[in-house]
Amino acid sequence: MKKVLIILIIFLLIPLAQAERFSHYEELDLKFNLEVSIDLIQSGGTPNLEKFIANLTLFPRETSTQDILNLETSSSPIAEIIEDSDSITFQWNDYNENLNLELESFVKTQNKPAKIPSIDFPINQDIPDDAEYYLDNTENIDINEDIIQQANSIVEGETDLFTTVYKLAEWTNENIEYDLNSFTETAVQKSSWVLENREGVCDEITSLFISMCRSVGIPAKFVAGTSYSTLQKSFGNHGWAEVYFPEYGWVPFDVTFGEYGYVNPSHLKLTETLDSAEYSINYKWVQQNIEAKINPIQLKTQLIEKGDLIDSPFDITLDPLFEEVGPGSYVPFEVSIKNPYDKYSSTAIIVTVAPGLEDDKNYKYVLLNPNEKKKIYFIAKITEDVPPGYTFTTHLEVQDSFGAMASHTFQYSQLFETFTQKEALDLVESLEQEEEKSYSPQLNIECNTTKSYYYTYEEPEITCSLKNTGNNYLEDLKICLEENCQTLDLRISQQEELNFLPEKQTKRLIVTAKNQDVDLQKTIDLKVFEKPDLKIQYPEYPNPINYSNTFDFSFILSSEVLVKNLEIKINNYEENYILESQGSKTISTNLNSKFFTIEPITVKINYEDENGNPFSLEESFQINVENIPWYIKFINFFKKLF
Repeated sequence: MKKVLIILIIFLLIPLAQAERFSHYEELDLKFNLEVSIDLIQSGGTPNLEKFIANLTLFPRETSTQDILNLETSSSPIAEIIEDSDSITFQWNDYNENLNLELESFVKTQNKPAKIPSIDFPINQDIPDDAEYYLDNTENIDINEDIIQQANSIVEGETDLFTTVYKLAEWTNENIEYDLNSFTETAVQKSSWVLENREGVCDEITSLFISMCRSVGIPAKFVAGTSYSTLQKSFGNHGWAEVYFPEYGWVPFDVTFGEYGYVNPSHLKLTETLDSAEYSINYKWVQQNIEAKINPIQLKTQLIEKGDLIDSPFDITLDPLFEEVGPGSYVPFEVSIKNPYDKYSSTAIIVTVAPGLEDDKNYKYVLLNPNEKKKIYFIAKITEDVPPGYTFTTHLEVQDSFGAMASHTFQYSQLFETFTQKEALDLVESLEQEEEKSYSPQLNIECNTTKSYYYTYEEPEITCSLKNTGNNYLEDLKICLEENCQTLDLRISQQEELNFLPEKQTKRLIVTAKNQDVDLQKTIDLKVFEKPDLKIQYPEYPNPINYSNTFDFSFILSSEVLVKNLEIKINNYEENYILESQGSKTISTNLNSKFFTIEPITVKINYEDENGNPFSLEESFQINVENIPWYIKFINFFKKLF
C-alpha cells in the first residue's frame, strides 16, 4: 500500500544588502529632524561675539520623487535666518554660552521604477556646464590609472548609456564588500583605496562607482541623505549617486542596495556634492576670548505613514525545471520577467521561500532592455534526509523589488531520480547561454501556442509575431523553429506572423532568427502530458477513531488539465459524480468507522480527458479504529482467513 504524506517546507530568506521592502509602496510620508548645538567657551578676559554664522546645506530637497510638504527652522537664542535653494544660514550677533539650531520637515517620497530611454555611449553630445562640473577628479572621488583600466574593461564594447552605467554599478556591488571596519568607520576612504582593498561602506562604494563613471566621461554626483536599512533596523545616514543622462536628466543609482535607475521611497535626499567628504554645515565667527566647540549633527528620520501598495510594472513567473526529484537533489528553477516599457528598466528578483539554495545569495539584479522578456535561474537544494515510502511537496516563491510575486511547487521522494549539483549547474549554464541571444534592438519576436498544454498524441501549432524595431531594412531574415525554417524580409516597423508545426514534440522548443544584422534566439516552453495529471492531495480525517463513530473525510482533487465525467467512489459506500474539473476542488463526505476495521479508506476515481479517453486513479489511506467490539474482532478474524 502506498503512503502519501504532503508537507509544506518553508524557509524565509531575506537578503542582507536589501533595504526594507518600502519599495512595495507608492509613497511614504516622512518626518525629518536636524539639530546642531555649539558651545561657546570663554577663553580669557571679557568674551565678545561680533557674529557667529552657521551655513547649513543638509536639508530635504524638492525633486521629481520628493515633495516638501513643510519645512520649519528655529534657533536658540533667536538667530537671523536666511533661506535659499542651496543653503540655510543662521547668524547670531550676541554672545551666549550655548547656540542651537533646529530644522523640522515633512516630506512625501514617491516610488518610480526606472524607465530610461536609449542614449548613445560614449556620450557624443555637448554636456551642459552644470553637469560637466561632475566629471572632475576630487580628493576622495579620485581617478587613477587602475580605476580607468577597471572601468574600461567593464564597459568595453557597450553602445547604450544605461547598460554601461548598470554594468559599472553591478560590478561595484558584486566586487566591493560592505565592511564597517576601523578604516572605513572613522574617515571616508578614497576611491583608489576602495578599489585596491575591495571593501567599504555606502560612501566608499558610491565614491568608487562615481569615479568609474567619471573616468569614462559620464557625469555623476554624490548624494547624501537618509534611508532605512535592515542592518540598523532603522533610518540612518546613507549615500548614493545620481548619474547624468543627456536630454533626460539625473538618474539615481544606489549601488549598496542594488537599486539601479531608481531608489526605494525610504530614501530622503538632503544634499548633492562633487566629493563624498564635503562639509554639510560650515561655520565662521568673529570673536574675542571665545573658543567654539561644535557638537556632532543629530539627524532623525521617522516614517509617518505608508501609502498604498504599488502595482509592480513587471510580470513574473516561476517554473522548476524538474517536477519530481529524489533526496539530495539540486533543482534549477526559472524566473521569467517581462519589461512592459519601450525603455530600459531594472529590478531585483528575490527568493523569499525555498527549501534551501545551492548559492547563499538569494537575490539577483536584472537589467531589462526595452520590452524584453528575460529569464534568470536559481538552484534549490533538497535535503538528503527523506524517509522511504513518502512523497513530499515543497514550495518556491520569488518577488521583484516592487512586490510582484510568483510561486510554484514540486515533489521529492525516494521514488524519484536524484539530480546532482553538476547536472543542475550544467543545465543552468546552457540555458543562460541561450538567454544571451534572447534580445535584439532591431527585431522583436513573440511566440505563442494555440493551447496552454498538449498531450503527447497532439500536434502543437506555434504562431510567431515578428516586428522590425530598428532603423534598418532586414533582408533574408531566416526564422527557424528547430529544423523548420522560413525566410522573409521586414521593412522598418513592419510586422509579420509565421505559423510552425514542430516536427517533434518536446517540452522546450528553440526559435532562432538570423541574418547579417540579427542573431536572436527565443525559447518556447510547452506543457506536455502523457495523460491527465489528476492528483488526490491533502487528505483529512481523524486517526485514530472509535468504532462506529461517524467522521468527515475530505481531500483536494487537483488537475492542471481539464478532466471530465468524474465518478468518485470511496470503498463503494459513497458515490459522487462531477461533470468536469480543472484546478483544485475540495471533495468531502461523511463516513462511519465501522466499515474500516479491516479495510483502509480507498478512493477510486474513473474519469476521461477532454478528448474522451478513459483513465482511473486509486489511492488508499490507513485508518486506525479503536475500541472494536469482541464479536467484530471475531468476525474479522474469519474474514482474513477467507
